Amino acid sequence: MTSQQYVGLFVRLFAIWLFFVAVQAIGVGIALDSHGHSIAPYVIAGLQGLAAVTLWCFPMFVAEKLMPQTNCETRTPISAIEVATVACIVLGLWLCVARVFPSLTRYVSVALVLLHEDVPLRRWTRRAWRLWSRASSSLSRP
Repeated sequence: MTSQQYVGLFVRLFAIWLFFVAVQAIGVGIALDSHGHSIAPYVIAGLQGLAAVTLWCFPMFVAEKLMPQTNCETRTPISAIEVATVACIVLGLWLCVARVFPSLTRYVSVALVLLHEDVPLRRWTRRAWRLWSRASSSLSRP
């Protein structure tokens, strides 16, 4: 296998994981429905599901964008530099998904709930903090 094929394999594994995250976001939406209707988790789940399907269908397109072009006929063992490049790409994708996207999703969802409750984000009152804590606790549950 070439380094691009390895990245394509990891992109497909990433797509599977992203699909499960999208299903979990639907659960967040159901939990938020008990506190007030918010469409944000469903929109986020839809976008994550769409990204998962796109990554599943076109893993080599992503791999070609992330890795330089290699010759497919030469299937020599991968050099240390190529292994390090693939490892950095996988680590970067993992950090984006594991650290950045969940936090961003949480804050956007809670902000949309507060906006739905007609709480201006500029002035946080006790009611806003109560809604924030309720929404945060429902989002943090597995």
